[in-house]
Amino acid sequence: MCGFSGFITTKNITRDKIISNMLEKIHHRGPDENGVFFDDSIGLCFGHKRLAIQDLSSLGQQPMLSNNQRYVLVFNGEIYNFKTLKKQLNYSFKGNSDTEVLLAGFQEWGLEKTLNNIVGMFAFALWDKQQKTLILARDRMGEKPLYYGFQKESFLFGSDLASLKQHPDFINEIDRNALASFMRYSYVPTPQSIYKGIKKLPAGHYYQYKNGQEKIIKYWSIEDSYQKAQQSPIIDDKEAKELLKKLLQQSVNEQMIADVPTGAFLSGGIDSSLITALMQQQSEKKIDTFTIGFDSPKYNESEFAKKIATHLNTNHHELILNATDCLNIVPKLSKIYSEPFADASQIPTFLVAKMAKKHITVALSGDGADELFCGYNRYYFVPKVWDKIKNLSAKQRNILKIIINKIPARFLSKFLDQSNLTDKLFKLANVINSNSYNHLYQNVISQYQDNIVKNSDYINFNEVNSIEEMMLSDQQHYLADDILTKVDRASMAVSLETRAPFLDYRIVEFSHKIPLAIHSKNNQSKYLLREILYDFVPKNLIDRPKMGFSVPIEYWLRNELKDWADSLLQKNKLNEYFDADIILKKFSEHLSGKRNWQYQLWNVLMFMSWLDD
Repeated sequence: MCGFSGFITTKNITRDKIISNMLEKIHHRGPDENGVFFDDSIGLCFGHKRLAIQDLSSLGQQPMLSNNQRYVLVFNGEIYNFKTLKKQLNYSFKGNSDTEVLLAGFQEWGLEKTLNNIVGMFAFALWDKQQKTLILARDRMGEKPLYYGFQKESFLFGSDLASLKQHPDFINEIDRNALASFMRYSYVPTPQSIYKGIKKLPAGHYYQYKNGQEKIIKYWSIEDSYQKAQQSPIIDDKEAKELLKKLLQQSVNEQMIADVPTGAFLSGGIDSSLITALMQQQSEKKIDTFTIGFDSPKYNESEFAKKIATHLNTNHHELILNATDCLNIVPKLSKIYSEPFADASQIPTFLVAKMAKKHITVALSGDGADELFCGYNRYYFVPKVWDKIKNLSAKQRNILKIIINKIPARFLSKFLDQSNLTDKLFKLANVINSNSYNHLYQNVISQYQDNIVKNSDYINFNEVNSIEEMMLSDQQHYLADDILTKVDRASMAVSLETRAPFLDYRIVEFSHKIPLAIHSKNNQSKYLLREILYDFVPKNLIDRPKMGFSVPIEYWLRNELKDWADSLLQKNKLNEYFDADIILKKFSEHLSGKRNWQYQLWNVLMFMSWLDD
């Protein structure tokens, strides 16, 4: 895992100092080595920071040149099948890095064939000296970040916005449309970034810049994969289980390859437990597993993780957190995430990565399983609710919404004796006036249903009308821009590489062949993953309600974080971007216990904190 930055400019500037400043901002992504490359014929500069994983020698250092001196590469990520590809290439290799295998592929096969052959997570910048062409490319699922764009007289690109901001041509103007999208979804969706003129490259695409002309080319997509898969569905669940098990074993095996210590995040849920089981199955020694828990039983899954670790006989590490441990991280979030990000599980994700880094350099995770194998509650909630409300008139829906919203949250919590049921009831009130299946889904995934950002408009995702389409939408948007962004930034902040075996594109393409009837057989989410996991872990350790990686933001905003929140929610500051009265009303209602607006307030607070940084 690494980080890179670069630019093209015709201006007479102190390029060495500029690229040095840019690289300093991504030191955490690659603390082991750094390197630069210049091509004065076009004013190109590459800079790279290395976290050495494969081939720890200087032979893996970047920027790296191909043998024929035509290509120069800076690369962030891992190519898991590089050893297999290496055997297929007629190339005189100097070292044992996957970076050199990539270069060999470009030299012998060309760009498109190489992209189609590699299995991995990556973002890279490739300079073709012969054609005077810059190529930027991103992996199929968007695991690694890549930003780019024109700013004044320069073209900037790299792994992190904080790095791009160090260039003297960076304009630093907030894109209000991106802010509106962030307020709605809790993340800035691709292709937007929080800054005008800077974009995220979509997953499965590459960008080409030549002679002042630019174009974006798709080499793989979730939609194309799904459409192709419908031509050859797998309808036998036993066959599906065995095929998927082999694919997962292969993916885990390839992703365990490293010249540094590896381990796994273990929450105790289905996804991380299965990855852990497959790792331990293929390891000659105990693997290291890591989990964190909370001193509040409502948010603590660590006991489940400990039981599974004991059963699988791993070398388990556990850290129990209190409120102070978590709250100390809050002021640092704006630096960890270089654009606004408001998934509150960012806090425990950072803390488990920090703990793991003390023991390992590479951690495998269960990310991606929910989107691929029908794991989220909304896949069952949306069709169930739509079936109940679709025949109600708009007036009837509105009356129900008003009635629910009139009841104080504290009263409901006491009456129902479960705050999560209260949250679900208010969530129902927020979506009950939806006028279509798609409208209902959009409301479910949105924190703000109305746009509260002045002079702006947010991104609308593709229309969905089925569970399968919800899953595909989440794979394209929520997975890349929330889940993978969260994990990448949190782990890279402590120089830890994370890998997600479920996101091997061969597993993604396989999942698209599985009909919904198998995904949710016996009314169970992630049916196939459960069946595979039962081969390793008893059912009684697995079958329980899904908790998620949540933190008590609702409580903290009324107590330990109250003063911090109050300092950020100043009317004069809010009014520059929002209708401050709407936000301050929510804050007042939250403090009084009348309503739980934790998610809506967290979005605002993460933006205001980032803005102040």
